[in-house]
Amino acid sequence: MWFRSEKHRPAAPSSSVGLTAGDTFRRLCGHDVVETAQVQSIWVGPQGIPHVTYSLRNTLDETQSDSRTLALSSFRSRFPAPSR
Repeated sequence: MWFRSEKHRPAAPSSSVGLTAGDTFRRLCGHDVVETAQVQSIWVGPQGIPHVTYSLRNTLDETQSDSRTLALSSFRSRFPAPSR
């Protein structure tokens, strides 16, 4: 079968990925809405593609936070630079 049940593997060392758990990123979405993403974990899927799991908040509802996952390349294009 081509379906395999594999657990997520930890990603390569954070120095090669450039992210670590706890890093925070922000982006302006328009109409003064700011999204804030905080990295929860970095892991490699069964196909060898690194992924980022992060919590996401926005300025419309500061009390609510969602947990989301993106491929590392998609996360970097959406959130290009960490916030300071």
